[in-house]
Amino acid sequence: QPQQPAAPPAGTVSAPHSLKELTPARVAVDSSFEGYNARPLTDGETDVRRIAAMKYNEGNWASAETPEPHWIELQFERPVRVAAVYVYWGFDRTRFTPSRQVELQIADGRGHWRTVSSVSPGENFDRTSFDFAPLEATRLRVYQPAQQGPPNRSFIMWVREVKIYGANGTR
Repeated sequence: QPQQPAAPPAGTVSAPHSLKELTPARVAVDSSFEGYNARPLTDGETDVRRIAAMKYNEGNWASAETPEPHWIELQFERPVRVAAVYVYWGFDRTRFTPSRQVELQIADGRGHWRTVSSVSPGENFDRTSFDFAPLEATRLRVYQPAQQGPPNRSFIMWVREVKIYGANGTR
């Protein structure tokens, strides 16, 4: 008798088709490298062939190159139920620029951030997804601890897009 796959744990979202993209009302970053801004982070463009044809600062966001932590904050008008977050790493010439460590954090309502997932992406990956049980939030933050940028430039955070998904039926 064939083995049945284990049922997914309660509270997890099983398939991408059951997700709906959520658009933040506001995006803020801790800093930007000269000539860069946060606009590319939610412009919907993830295709590296198109990004490679653009000026670097049109297809990617890069933080200032400083030894402090860097972050991208995504804010919603009202609480949303978040089921998945993808970070599409910056693209430079022929390679991706993933951070060595990155965390997904939510605001606790008292001015503090709580880490709900932490990932060490590895080298030359297109994107990173965070694993977590669906949660309700009005503010999310993709946080890079101090000096955890790409191996060749550890003081920078370099991202081309952040996508947030909620379960279908989510506002």
